[in-house]
Amino acid sequence: MLEYRRKDLDLSTRIFLGIEMLSPAEVRGWGRASELAEEYGISRSMLYQIKDRVQEALEAGLKPKPVGRPAEEKL
Repeated sequence: MLEYRRKDLDLSTRIFLGIEMLSPAEVRGWGRASELAEEYGISRSMLYQIKDRVQEALEAGLKPKPVGRPAEEKL
């Protein structure tokens, strides 16, 4: 039976799974999601949720930000 509050799926494992799932199926191999789900004892839908969270984190961390320091205001 699948567990959903897995304590053994630490942050590095979740990052690995998310990055693995970010690759298109043609690249990672057909059926790889099923293999990962079975290997880690989680559902395929959970894998896709982890993928979405990793993608959101990467996009937030890598999006363009304003350049330089804020200008000093002299009164």
